[in-house]
Amino acid sequence: MDLTRITDENIEYFEHLMPDYIIEDPDIVRLGVINDSSEASCAGAVGISNDFAVIRWLYTDENHRGEGCGSELVNEIVKLAEEMNLKGVMADFTSHDEYVDTFFEDNNFVVDKNGGIFAVPMEDVLYSPEMEKLLEQRDRLRCGIRCENKAARNSLLQFMKENDIDMSMAKNMSPKYTVIKTDEKGRVTGCIISSESGSDDLAIEYFINTASPAAVMELIAGLYDALIEEDRIYGDFIFADDEGSGISLMEKLIGDSIDEYRQDNFYYALKLY
Repeated sequence: MDLTRITDENIEYFEHLMPDYIIEDPDIVRLGVINDSSEASCAGAVGISNDFAVIRWLYTDENHRGEGCGSELVNEIVKLAEEMNLKGVMADFTSHDEYVDTFFEDNNFVVDKNGGIFAVPMEDVLYSPEMEKLLEQRDRLRCGIRCENKAARNSLLQFMKENDIDMSMAKNMSPKYTVIKTDEKGRVTGCIISSESGSDDLAIEYFINTASPAAVMELIAGLYDALIEEDRIYGDFIFADDEGSGISLMEKLIGDSIDEYRQDNFYYALKLY
């Protein structure tokens, strides 16, 4: 069994084990395992956030589970993180089968339920009465700007520094779905920082507005336009129950409490040094 770094030269052997958003992400390291039959059997991806190695993707071909491929890859991540003097290794995952539920525990991770996660169907938001009211006013709105160019990204980074927002969010954000609002002088007054979660879902990492209530609507309109243009409307908005998570934003859009959207199948796995 051999473990290898996945690069442009060998990625064709592992493409069937990873979604496009993992293949295309420039800010993560991709690793793969070749089993004893010389088959690509497992692929994973890892990034760094808040001094932790964060497993962004881990998948073993169903025909090769039980061979130790996933454990081989995770052990390598643990080893690399320790050599880099990081605090530990962590992963968020959704409980959906016995293999996933027990894998991290079998590899000596602490596993617990994350009860502070919400998943709101995009259709419940994009086609809500509150969104319809907002769109009726869009002729009077200066919609938020997507962070798809260097100038917008730099403006966001400066705003994050000034407001003590965790800078690691910028490494994982999706430029297409991260929106900023600026004032007449071009200074950022608010943002919705988002990252892609799987092929359909969108994680709302942070929401802040330091300007007028109208600016909130302009941020929402900017995100709405991005989702409609990219036809990303059938997944969920994922966010956590913490400061700047966007709970108030979602409650405004659906016009009700979001308690019914609280999830009970989200877990985290953690190994500390």
